[in-house]
Amino acid sequence: MCTALGGTLTTNLFENDGSFGTLTGTPANPTWAGPLASGLTTLKYINKTIRTSPYAGSPEDGEYTISNSTAFRTDNAWWNFTDHSGSTSGASSNNLNGLMMVINASFTADVFYQQTLNVTPNTNYEFGIWIMNMLRGSGITPDIRIEVERVVGGVTLPNQVVAQTGDIPPSNPPRWKPYGALINSGPATQMTVKFRNNNPGGGGNDLAIDDLGFTQCTGLNIGFLSGTVYLDVNRNDALTPITDTTLSGVTVQLINKDGVVTASAVTDSTGGYSFINVPAATYTVRVQPNDPKISPTYVATSPAGAQYTGVVIANGAFITDKNFGYQQGVDVQALKTQRIGTSDPFTSSALTAVPRSRFVQYELTLRNAGSIAILAPSSLTDVLNSSFSSPSIVTAASAAGGATGCAASFGTGSSSNTLTMTAATLPVGASCVVTIQVQANIAGTFLNTATAFPPTSIPDYNPSNDAALVSATVLNPPAVTLTKKTRNLGLPTALNLAATYGTTLTGAPGDVVEYCIGYSNATGVLDAPNFTITDPLPANAVAWPTGYGGNGLQWDSNVGGTNTTRLLTSASADDAGDLSTASAVLRVGILRSGDSGSLCFRTTIQ
Repeated sequence: MCTALGGTLTTNLFENDGSFGTLTGTPANPTWAGPLASGLTTLKYINKTIRTSPYAGSPEDGEYTISNSTAFRTDNAWWNFTDHSGSTSGASSNNLNGLMMVINASFTADVFYQQTLNVTPNTNYEFGIWIMNMLRGSGITPDIRIEVERVVGGVTLPNQVVAQTGDIPPSNPPRWKPYGALINSGPATQMTVKFRNNNPGGGGNDLAIDDLGFTQCTGLNIGFLSGTVYLDVNRNDALTPITDTTLSGVTVQLINKDGVVTASAVTDSTGGYSFINVPAATYTVRVQPNDPKISPTYVATSPAGAQYTGVVIANGAFITDKNFGYQQGVDVQALKTQRIGTSDPFTSSALTAVPRSRFVQYELTLRNAGSIAILAPSSLTDVLNSSFSSPSIVTAASAAGGATGCAASFGTGSSSNTLTMTAATLPVGASCVVTIQVQANIAGTFLNTATAFPPTSIPDYNPSNDAALVSATVLNPPAVTLTKKTRNLGLPTALNLAATYGTTLTGAPGDVVEYCIGYSNATGVLDAPNFTITDPLPANAVAWPTGYGGNGLQWDSNVGGTNTTRLLTSASADDAGDLSTASAVLRVGILRSGDSGSLCFRTTIQ
């Protein structure tokens, strides 16, 4: 690994170059060496003197021996082979002078070999091991996890898993297989290297190890980064092992300056992750977005967004504090509905025509819309527009679904238009509800937002429903304008349709006089319902009931920007207009804001 990356290896720190020593002369097959020094293994040592049967010198579960071959096992359960030292491949050395450690794993997975080494701080090391699965047939396979403990200033740091072999299958012929990785010592002056068997013994898991290596690697421009993903149970934005819960199976990503994910690591059972042999550069480190192992009710709080940017990994860097803290969130929801007066149903839709003389009622709800009970006080605030005069509570805050401590009030002074509603607790689905009443003192469109707030120091995992917005357009009364004009069209047999309009006229008996009454409702005001025009005829005028091609009235209307001309009969109640001997009448109906029109009729002078 070191040389493949362009580095140079120096001296192996393991005793005997990691080979368990050698025998001199012409040793017998098999030959046993003495036990390992105290503290190097948790297994029990065996040789042919200690165990004489059924297979002299053969270790059983939880035992080991140091020997030059496995010829002592005569039942063909294990391959007969020698150590690896001197071999340039996975084949055995066939050298009976070489020694290896032969292991029959414990029933309980444990550390079968460890050694504490003196190291240079902030230095890259390559470690490795050659492993042989000794089984000829099927059975439990070895799965070796390689761990290190760093000693800094006399303090031993927690274990770090730096490599794992996975299941090592048997092979035919038997083969030694290499495993290892690069690691940086960081600030440590000593490192304890541990080889832990992940699988239990009994019915297999029999292995031999040889040629252990822990060698300084120079000339590489790489660093190391690690951290822990955890649930911040005590909500102090820091990893506290006593109280916090670590999260396993979470994917952490390393992203380069171009936004490319260059490496991923999955947290182990302790919540830990690590990136080793990271080329020196500046990175972003983040938890994979929408990671399935992160509950949707958790909120990334330390750091916010579960992402570190601008992380500089220098040559030999040993960064161990890129932790990702999550907190259990809640989901408070604000709901707001409105209505005009007291009898209409409440609605979240906009109110588009509120008479300025009427009041509006708002129903405000603070609700637990999530799946986690809220056991600390939460609140809702509604800051009303200053144009709303004298807001008041018409229905006091009430509880639903098991909520407790529901209360609502308006502030005083500059906060007199701010309503605050609180809830002591909100079980799942519970709510507090209050109804308030306001009246605008000017016309206009008023947007009003109620906002829900989770308990102090507890995040909201679904902020999209924290605010509820409603709109009410308050309008002044209808503002209808009427105009009237007239003109003399001359005799009925020769109407002068080019005659101009005015407000006065002169004429002679028999002349035709046309009257036109214009009407309009201002924009931005209320509609005028049941709008009707009645114009009494002058005393010296006689209605001409067929003055418009057999009809008595002409109605021009502009509704929503569309102009329409209609001829109406003189008869009563058959259409929108009447022309009698007494008056001209037009029944417009609803005269909407911004609409206009005119009514024309003709008479003759007596």
